Amino acid sequence: MKTEFLWCLPAGFAAGMLGVFLFNRVPAVWLCDYDEKPSPELLGKRLSPAPDGVRLGILFSAVFLLLRLQYIYSNAVFISLCAAAFFLVLAAVSDGKYSIIPDQCLPAVLIPAAVIYTLWLFGKADYYRSAASPFLGALAGGAMWLLIGLIGKAAYHKESIGLGDVKLFAALGFLCGFPEIIFVFVLTILISGIYFIILLFMHKVTGNQYMPMGPYICSACLFALAFRRQAAAAVSWYFSLI
Repeated sequence: MKTEFLWCLPAGFAAGMLGVFLFNRVPAVWLCDYDEKPSPELLGKRLSPAPDGVRLGILFSAVFLLLRLQYIYSNAVFISLCAAAFFLVLAAVSDGKYSIIPDQCLPAVLIPAAVIYTLWLFGKADYYRSAASPFLGALAGGAMWLLIGLIGKAAYHKESIGLGDVKLFAALGFLCGFPEIIFVFVLTILISGIYFIILLFMHKVTGNQYMPMGPYICSACLFALAFRRQAAAAVSWYFSLI
């Protein structure tokens, strides 16, 4: 049984180095808005094996281990979610560094992962997911994040949420399903809100400063997938209250 988990460490570091390799070779236009031209920074080296690859390796090792603990009885689900996690982490890095989430790879990875994940959940005695769950999740995820953007625009009279965030959250809604995407939404708001308040107290940001949401969205989704049973219990408890 230990061998089921020991290889998560080398696999995580291999994924970290692969992430650096791929991120440096992604077309620069993928990291720009549609009306922008690539800056010299984008045309150069974006990540380095050390320390970026090492940090990503540690992160991937932890994520792979948590996913293996949760999905030890299904190799197909585990591998598909690891692939999804790989691109989610890179999307978070992209948004954190360049305030852009490239959506070219999301459908190719998240949709197959969602299909495998949903089929696996059909056979779980302690959990039920309808065939409509991914589609409802995508609709709810995109709608909730679009609503946040409209509220922010009304409050600050400028764009507060990028369209990339909306598309990412819709894709994650397809992966996580409904109502689990609500848990991801609430967790995203909590994580980003607490971190933003800490930065405000440290005088590192201003109240109307733009903050990329990709890292918080992806972190919340990975948490929900890595702790599926606990997240499902939290969602069930919430809906029992209302």
